[in-house]
Amino acid sequence: MGTMDYFPAFFKYRRSLKDLTDEQVGRVFRAALEYGEDGTIPRLSAVEKMAFAFIMSDIDVARGKYEEICGKRRDAVNKRWQNNGEQTATNEYKCIEEIQKNSSDTKHTDIQTDRHTDIISDSVAAPAADTPARTKPQKKQFTPPTADDVRAYCEEQGITVDAERFIDYYAANGWKVGSQGMKDWRATVRNWARRDRERGYTDKPQETRGKANKGFSEPSFDTDEFFDAALQRTYGDSWKLFKDAGG
Repeated sequence: MGTMDYFPAFFKYRRSLKDLTDEQVGRVFRAALEYGEDGTIPRLSAVEKMAFAFIMSDIDVARGKYEEICGKRRDAVNKRWQNNGEQTATNEYKCIEEIQKNSSDTKHTDIQTDRHTDIISDSVAAPAADTPARTKPQKKQFTPPTADDVRAYCEEQGITVDAERFIDYYAANGWKVGSQGMKDWRATVRNWARRDRERGYTDKPQETRGKANKGFSEPSFDTDEFFDAALQRTYGDSWKLFKDAGG
């Protein structure tokens, strides 16, 4: 029976050889070549033998696969010759030698195919339930608040905002903050309250403000802000040009 032309060398050998010197690595690989070709076990130091043991194991596995392939093909040749009634010793040996030659050319492919098949089988066998389905998060749709919503939030935050004035203003401009659609009305309420304090608006309700001012009733919303919102809703980003032109 013929011998293998090579043995498989794997990247995992780097881990078992990392603590060896270059000379020791060279002796280990020379030993692997000799063992793979004719089964000779060379003399090595203790640390070199430990590293060689991993390579030796892989060579034995490769040799076993090689011999198994040769045996199957030899049996197929014998069966074919027996069925034809033309078997001769000379022709049989020639066929076996040809088979062994072909086997040495294809054994590496067979070994790698087995390894790839195992990897693919493992990945296919994994239950689909182990992988959670990825769902695309849905974009949250903005819902305008009511005046009661604004009042309840202001009470919760301890701030004061004229809820009707807030609703009127943003309903007029299409619920936009600047040129962008409103995303968080609560944050806008907080900003509104801060601007009211900066502008000196009183925290008292409208009817109380009217009495305090001796019959003068402050508008329920700022007229400048209302008309700005109306222009912005009508003319979009160019609303300031129309305001300046009319100004």
